[in-house]
Amino acid sequence: MQPIAIATLLAVAAAALPAAAQPDRWAVRGRGFALIADDDSDTVGGTGTRVAVSDSSGFELAVSYAPFPNWAFELAAATAPIDFTSVGGQVPDIDVGSADLLLATFAMQYRFATAGRVDPYVGIGVGFG
Repeated sequence: MQPIAIATLLAVAAAALPAAAQPDRWAVRGRGFALIADDDSDTVGGTGTRVAVSDSSGFELAVSYAPFPNWAFELAAATAPIDFTSVGGQVPDIDVGSADLLLATFAMQYRFATAGRVDPYVGIGVGFG
């Protein structure tokens, strides 16, 4: 994992420290996810070779703050490693490189009033990655 990814995840976790003071307003969640790549690239330089992107899995850390009973704002950071490999053509099966994706999302959520352990919500947000 890249140092910047570790620093980002730690910064998001540090921002959640006030959660102990107001447990009803703050929530910290960790999630796993699968990254399923669509590796249909165009051919490279007339060689007939394409670049394939590997599938991967990763971890996301999310911090939510609810200033009002049904509204919350969430900041999430996720990271996942991916690999690039050449496929077919004149230069098949060459390791082209790898990258660590760092995905960041900010979302606004509307949480439905429930009395149970399930907390359904709908949200809209912007992401960068």
